[in-house]
Amino acid sequence: MASYELKNLSAYDFELLTKDLLEKELKLPLESFSVGKDQGIDIRYSSAKKNQIVIQCKHYIGSKLSDLLTAATRELPKVKLLQPERYILVTSLGLLPDAKDKIKEVFSPYIQSTQDIIGYEALNDLTSKHKDVERKHYKLWMTS
Repeated sequence: MASYELKNLSAYDFELLTKDLLEKELKLPLESFSVGKDQGIDIRYSSAKKNQIVIQCKHYIGSKLSDLLTAATRELPKVKLLQPERYILVTSLGLLPDAKDKIKEVFSPYIQSTQDIIGYEALNDLTSKHKDVERKHYKLWMTS
């Protein structure tokens, strides 16, 4: 399996990569937005119901888990206002099982499974699986 160099991506590049990967994986058309105050929504799926799936991206490669948990805690009031049926948190930080459990606890009941917490390793797996997405995001393979 390839190991992709995510540190070369800007926060916005990271969001676009996430959107493309999750669109393939979920088989749903996802919306992305321009850079700015996003009210807790980086990417979403909305059909007849508003904010059916909300995806938040945290490009925290090289950071500590405590930094991610602090940022996640700041996002919680926004998530409560949005009331999504499903909330997915994607981070470039590598995650161990206990870290996923802590994040799930913060976002309960919006994150229903640790499968909806996607860290560095899972992003690598998804990128390897979806070669067309890998080719589209040249900053990944130019340095990896």
